[in-house]
Amino acid sequence: MPMSKDPKTVSRPKANRIKARRYSLAELVAQRIRRMRTNAYRISVKSGVNPSIVSRALSGKRLSMDVNTANKLAKALRIDPMDIFRAIAVGLARANKAPAVQVDPSTQLP
Repeated sequence: MPMSKDPKTVSRPKANRIKARRYSLAELVAQRIRRMRTNAYRISVKSGVNPSIVSRALSGKRLSMDVNTANKLAKALRIDPMDIFRAIAVGLARANKAPAVQVDPSTQLP
């Protein structure tokens, strides 16, 4: 007899999951556009975001984004808005050539 699934433990659909790999914003947007079989212009129209913002996000020239813009873009790409903010953090860390989080060894507890 199959066990019933608890609604709290049901995960997001497989197609919308982002792999554990850390993507930059450009990689994330490009991956979603490919998977959705669409293009940057259609995403900009669907999200209501200026096409130049989507273009700069794809080219890697956009390293930050307004919360409202990120929410609109995430909705059009069918992903969680936090994935966009994580991707922005990865891009900033790569641009600075530093890890996303730095820990001073002298401040760590023994």
